[in-house]
Amino acid sequence: MDNSWSFTYEKKQALYFNPNLFNSLTSFFDYYAFVIIGMECDSWEKLSGNLYFAKASDILNQAQASSFSSGWVSSSGSYNRRDYIDNILNEKYRFFREGFADYHFAIDMYSQKIANQFKKDQYIKKAQEKIADFLKILEANKVMLDVRSFYPKTFFDAKSGEIVDKMRTYPDKQIFKTLKAIDPPHSSKYEEVLRQN
Repeated sequence: MDNSWSFTYEKKQALYFNPNLFNSLTSFFDYYAFVIIGMECDSWEKLSGNLYFAKASDILNQAQASSFSSGWVSSSGSYNRRDYIDNILNEKYRFFREGFADYHFAIDMYSQKIANQFKKDQYIKKAQEKIADFLKILEANKVMLDVRSFYPKTFFDAKSGEIVDKMRTYPDKQIFKTLKAIDPPHSSKYEEVLRQN
C-alpha cells in the first residue's frame, strides 16, 4: 500500500528500463520489482535478496535528487520507500530476514508436492514446528523487533492471516500469546483463536 507516488507521463511516451536514470514512473516500477525479487530470493535462501535490495536502494538515492521525492524519503510516521529498504538492509533485522526463509520453507511444506512425501499429519506437524521456531526467534529478539518499523509491519500485515490459518491446529496455544506479544496490531486475530480453545 503505497499512497505517496507522483509522476509525469505524456501520452504515448515510451517506457524504458534505465537503472542509471531516475524516471518518476518507471523507477517506481523498478524499485518495487527489485523489492519483490529480493523478497522472493530471501524466501528461498537466507539473505540472498541483498543484491536486489541494493539495486532498490540505488533507485532511492537517485530519487532523492529529483523533484519527485514524495514517498522516496524518510518522513516520520508514514510509510516511505527509504525506511522500508533501510529496515530490510539493517543488521538489526538480520534475525528476521534469516527466519524469513525458514518460515517460507514451512509454508512450502503444506504444498501438495511435499505432502506426498510424508503422511499428512507428519508434514503438518513439521511445518507447524518450523513456523513456531521462527515465531520464538522473533519473541527472543522482541527487544529489537520494533513493530512500528516498516519491514516487520508489512510482513505481519501480509502474513498474519496465513499464520493463523496454518497454526490454528498447533497443539501449544501459547504460540498465539507469543504472536500477540510480537505483533500487537493483529492481536484480535490471535485472541479469537485463543477464545475458541
